Amino acid sequence: MEKPFSKGLYWKTENEDCTIEILNSIFQKPKYRFWDLILSKDGNPSRFIDLLLTKIDENQKFHVHKLTWTCIEIAKTAEELKTCLKFFDLFDAATLRTIEINFSHKVLIEEMMMMDQFMNLKEIFINSEIESEQLEHLFHAKRFKVRLREVISEDLKRVIEVFLTKNQGSYFKISTDENQIDLDKLLETFQSMPNNSSVPTDSFYERDTNTHRFEIRDHKSENGEQLVLYMKIRRNDIWGVVCRVNHIIQDFSLCPYY
Repeated sequence: MEKPFSKGLYWKTENEDCTIEILNSIFQKPKYRFWDLILSKDGNPSRFIDLLLTKIDENQKFHVHKLTWTCIEIAKTAEELKTCLKFFDLFDAATLRTIEINFSHKVLIEEMMMMDQFMNLKEIFINSEIESEQLEHLFHAKRFKVRLREVISEDLKRVIEVFLTKNQGSYFKISTDENQIDLDKLLETFQSMPNNSSVPTDSFYERDTNTHRFEIRDHKSENGEQLVLYMKIRRNDIWGVVCRVNHIIQDFSLCPYY
């Protein structure tokens, strides 16, 4: 059914066969392109994905700009893991630009990172914990959001060095649930890097926030404006946004706090 004031279609049914038939009929239209596909499953989606794979053509691809994948449990066996990877492979790598992952499965996410679909992404939002060694698989993206068990200063240094090469509007957010960020170690690492400075603030709302900036000297915005990597650090979160030096508040607002 058509949602009020929306250009999209929405349906909700417990009949998986019906849902698959609808999906198949939509994606068989060769000229159709879709902005957002949201797959949300309360339980394990393996049966649904298996049914979907048996009903679509072998060479069929989903031309979708953004995939939002939400599951409570997923890929509990090796066979189910393969099934999930086959599902991800259905998406056309030249079309898919954004992914939001709302499930916890480090092995599945790592396998997805090796696929063309993931390597071509411009925006990567993973709302679960990954290993710090996997950060490098996010560096090609313009924007990413991820969770780590612990933020290590050397890992953050690598992230900063990558984002100093990126253009206006690029950002990252790194969060940690278990271990608080060691601010002293981070600031010590920052001081060893060029063109950095602390940004004092007297804002009551940012009394628990440390603000830092890194000058970007080797490139400018499309309009020739000077760029900076502007960072905010709190107890369990770090944000970094490539901003125009005279429009920091406006540009920084692109990065979500949550």
